[in-house]
Formats: sequence, C-alpha cells, structure tokens
Amino acid sequence: MQGRRDVRRAMNGPDRERPAGTGADAPGRAGRVRRLAQGGVAAAAAASVVLAGAPSDASDRTLTGRLTQTFLGDTNLQVDRSTTTTGGTTSSDGAALGSRSRLSVDYSDRTSTSLFRFAGDINYDAYTGSDNDNLTGLFPDLTASYELTGTRSVVQASLFGSAQPVDFLDFSGFSFFDPNAEPTPIDPTDPTGGTPNLSAASREAIRVIYGASFSYDARVNSRDSTNVAFTLQRRDFVDGGPGLTPSNQFTVATGWSRQVSTSTTAGLTFNGSMLKAEGTTDTETYTMSVAPTLTYAATPAQVYNVSLGPRWSVTDRKEPLAGGGFDPDTSYSLGLRASAGMTYAYDNVETALSLNQDVTPNDNGDAVNRTSINASLRHRITPTTTLLSRIGASIETPLDSNSTNVSEETIRVTYNAGLNYQVNSLTRLDFNLGSLYRDDGVDRDVVISAGAGYRYSLTQDTGMRLGYDFRMPMGDIDDEDDSHRLSLTLTHDFTLLP
Repeated sequence: MQGRRDVRRAMNGPDRERPAGTGADAPGRAGRVRRLAQGGVAAAAAASVVLAGAPSDASDRTLTGRLTQTFLGDTNLQVDRSTTTTGGTTSSDGAALGSRSRLSVDYSDRTSTSLFRFAGDINYDAYTGSDNDNLTGLFPDLTASYELTGTRSVVQASLFGSAQPVDFLDFSGFSFFDPNAEPTPIDPTDPTGGTPNLSAASREAIRVIYGASFSYDARVNSRDSTNVAFTLQRRDFVDGGPGLTPSNQFTVATGWSRQVSTSTTAGLTFNGSMLKAEGTTDTETYTMSVAPTLTYAATPAQVYNVSLGPRWSVTDRKEPLAGGGFDPDTSYSLGLRASAGMTYAYDNVETALSLNQDVTPNDNGDAVNRTSINASLRHRITPTTTLLSRIGASIETPLDSNSTNVSEETIRVTYNAGLNYQVNSLTRLDFNLGSLYRDDGVDRDVVISAGAGYRYSLTQDTGMRLGYDFRMPMGDIDDEDDSHRLSLTLTHDFTLLP
C-alpha cells in the first residue's frame, strides 16, 4: 500500500464524477478541507494532552516531541519558475521568502498487555508569491494505533491520515535530504518502496490520503504462526486538475509461516486488493497473488528474505456512451508479485536493500505495474565523521493497456548522500549531494543539488542550523534557472512524560 510504510506518510499512503478542486465550488471545498484538517489536528492534539494527563498507575506513558522553525529565502523556490514579459522586460516570480513551523509528537501509553500510540508531524508552511499558494497551508501527517497482546496473539488497529502539496519534482519545499537524519528504514514488503506515485499533472494539487488498518497475528504452536491484515485507504485531491482522480483501495493479506530452524522461516502468503477510481470512466481493478516466502536470519543484524509468486489482475472499465449507458471493457493480466530484501550491519557500517514488484494505484486512479529498488548505507568513518547515502529507482507501466491516463513507461531515480562532521561538543558541519531523474516518455526532468550547513547547540535540547542549498534543473524543464537558498532553522526537543 502506498503510504503504508510510514503510515505516517498517508492522510505517501500505499480518489469521481468531477475532479476535486475544479468547478465553482473548488475554493470553498479547499477551505473546508483545510478547516477540517485544522480541526482534526486540534482534536488529536487535545486528545493526546488529555490522555497524557489521565491517571494510569499501571501504565508506562511517554510524551516527547520537537518544535522546529525554519526561515528561508530562495531565488527559485519551485525550481521550474515561470517568467512574464511586460513592455519588453522579462521578470520572474520564482523568488520567495518562506517559513515552516513543525510540531512533531510521539505519545505512547503501554501496559503489560496493550500499547496505544499517537505520533506524527503537523506542518504549517507559508511562502510569498501567488504561484506558491499550493505550498502554503496546514499539512498534518499523523497516525494513531492500538495494540493488544494476548498469550498467543497480537491484535492491532490503526488510523492514519496526511495532507501534502504535490510536486512531481519533490523540490518545492525543503531540501529533499536531511544530512543529519538516519537513513529511512527499508521495508521489503512495501511495494512502493517509500516513494509515492506522482504525475506531472498533479503539481498544483494537495493530495489527501487517509484510512484505517487492522491486523491479527497468532502463534498456533511453537513453530507455526498465522496472520491476517486489512487496509482501507482513500486518496483524494484538493485544488487538483482534471487528470487527478480520487480512488478507494481495499487490501487483504493473510499467510502462514513455519520456523524451519533457529535461523530460517518459510511460509505462504495470499494478497488481494480492489481499487475503484471515481473518474468519468468507472474503473475497478481486482488483484490476487499467492507467493511462498523465505526468511534467513544469520544474526539479528543480518537478515535476508525473498517472496515470489504469480499475480492475476482483472480490470473492469466502463466508458460512458454519448447516447447514455456504458460501454463495458474487461481486461486480464498475469504477472508476478515479488519482494526481496536484506539488512546487514558490521563494525561501523549498516546497509539495507529492497526489491519489489507489485500493482499499485497512481494519482490518475489507474493501477500500474511498479518495480522498485531501494538501498541505504550508513557508515561511521571515524568517531566524529558519518556518511549517509540512499538510492531509489522505480519503473511504472500501465496494468490496463486501454488506459489513456498512464504513460507507456515512467522511470524515476533519486540519489542522496550526506556527510556529518562533529567539530566539537557544540558544533557540527554537514554537506549533502543529490539528484533526481524522471522520464515519463513526454517530459524528462533532471535536478541536481548540493548544500552545506553549520549546526550549533545552544543548549542540550535547543539548536540552530545555518544552511545553503544550490539546485540546478536540467532536461525538459521550461526554465532552467538555478536555485540558491539560505535558511535558518531553530529546533527544540522536549519531554513532557515521564
């Protein structure tokens, strides 16, 4: 499921008779969605405070968080800026001043048999310039879950939701790579590889993803286990163009596993999903797959797994006819559902790798075949120097050959690398490099970047960072003006419980 690995990335999670955000009611709807988002965030924050203050002698409660405030100036905020000509004079409105206020919270209430957790980020972004209105607003990214542990079973239920501005270049907001952050954990069972499906037509939209999930894991005996999981997800858009189609997706997964030896586990999984798009064309896609699985854990820090099996898909498309009614069209597809992954750590090096092949939805409401590979590396070169690196690549092709909204092939590759150097107990320097490549057969976009930062610890919990980032677009982007960004970031970590 898109957005599942960060349940956090969904409220990127991983959908009509008329596209969201079009028509006379678009501004009103956008305002309503933003007000609903604000109300939801306020309610969630209030709930966490109430839970934090409630007496619970038998539980272990924690509430931690971080406040982050960033101010920036950018000569070309969205990289692809437009130019206007007035009286023979060319001017550009790509330069902007901006601010991001972020509240990150993590609340948990644990007992001997249960765990409740509420976590995520609440961002408020503001930028000058009318062309940046789609980047200005309140963008929450939250999840809440409850887990109940029995003698031989574990039950978990969760709610998730996010609202994010969409830019297929992923360069509209902040530096796409934080050189101070740990590499994102790679989940080999996640078909999206943590990268959302994006389309060029979605630049001016706000993607809203929300849903719920439920899972049940049971140990049959000392060697055998079973599991079942359900996820229901809604993908919608605010201020979107006609190419963006809301969709609903329901997935179910069940399986059996057996511990063959102390280091090897084998099993069998079944996965099924239903995707229903709400565009002018009524489209439903059903996908089923069965695959054996094998996991080998040489040590707790060295784990390998693989899963491979057949996948069968059915797409039912109903085109509206001019005289009324629908023209039904059903197509079938046979393919593979595959995943493989590893995590490996030795001395001062940690690596992770995942490869996935599956069917996922895109912003156009269509199901696509998606093959993705992701790899990360963390190397502590010396006690004061750390190297971080990550690369991701994906190829998407249409599942239904009759779909008119999906390009024949979309290729996307991203690479990030960062170096952290601890000067002393209060001062750190960081450097980063990055690149993004995207080709959908119509446009080819390439952006490369480099940056550096100076971090200083004001107190044990409060710090500041001065940063400079350079971004250079290439390829088929309309305007190849470079971007120079200066930023000041203040952070404060807090612990309210215990």
